[in-house]
Amino acid sequence: MKTYVEEIQPNPEQPRQTFLRESIESMSRSLKSDGQLQPIILIQRANHLLIFDGECRWRSAKALGWKTIQAVIISEPSSLHRKALLTSLHREDLNPLDKAEAIVYELSTVTGLNVQDVPRILSTVIRRLNAQKQIQSIVDTITASAAEQEQALEILDLSESEKAVLRILLDLQLNPASIDANVFPMLTLPEDLKVAIRNGLKGVHALALHKLSAKNLGLSEDKAKSVRERTTHKVI
Repeated sequence: MKTYVEEIQPNPEQPRQTFLRESIESMSRSLKSDGQLQPIILIQRANHLLIFDGECRWRSAKALGWKTIQAVIISEPSSLHRKALLTSLHREDLNPLDKAEAIVYELSTVTGLNVQDVPRILSTVIRRLNAQKQIQSIVDTITASAAEQEQALEILDLSESEKAVLRILLDLQLNPASIDANVFPMLTLPEDLKVAIRNGLKGVHALALHKLSAKNLGLSEDKAKSVRERTTHKVI
């Protein structure tokens, strides 16, 4: 069905918070030349429609000045953030900072843990399991059934909070060790590098640039930040 663009609102719980100008322009060119090949998916909310999937297409349609867009309206699913997370979690264009923030939010919401505590709890249990040479028993259950995952967790000496964090990551088919090593470090990056990631900097490059710190360079915080920003600009 055709839906008025102005009646649609973005989902504040959408894991993907970064939409690069280049992505919008590329999608706009595609919409203009080939038309809309797939409808966006919307949720009815009181007097407005909320985007469940297809925000880039909606933003591009707005940029083109379209008044209407093809859409499918579905009932609001339970656990909206989890469902939205699953639709975008394994997409290559979801940047690692958006991914980290969305996963931490989901873990915090489900477990009741503070957002700040979640990465620390995961890091602690991963270090201990590595030291005990037991991490592989967790990694091997990523694609296993929920019952098999639970059995693997019960065998290990885990606190309730550690078990809860690992359980949710496995349920999302995520490797807890990889999330700890490659995703959650994005949360502790300085603000200039977070801004750069939202502007297209790769996560692995951001982690490398993070080494240009005041301590490593033997400079003041302001001078180190200036060096890092110049270098980041060159990398981008």
